Amino acid sequence: MRKRNIDIHLFLNEEEFYVLDELSVKTNLSKSQVLRFLLSTSNLIEAPPIEYKVLIRELRAIGNNINQLIVIARSNGILNISELKKHLDELDLIEDKMHEAFDFRK
Repeated sequence: MRKRNIDIHLFLNEEEFYVLDELSVKTNLSKSQVLRFLLSTSNLIEAPPIEYKVLIRELRAIGNNINQLIVIARSNGILNISELKKHLDELDLIEDKMHEAFDFRK
């Protein structure tokens, strides 16, 4: 009985097949062995969860608001401290949410 009993069908374009074939020839391994080796040695990075995109969108919106406030303050010679503080506090909250949602210490 085979050690590997799961059959996977893989579709490649000509360029991808050429790369696989070249690796097979250069390493003197079968195409299956090359693919198994690549699977076992690759360090793929997981895609961030959907919430990450939402948080980034919120951060951009807050950043745009802060930039608009600064432009207005400079053009009028005034600075609305309370409005600026409000947006900076929102930014701090989102940063805290990001740290909770994505443990960067992993």
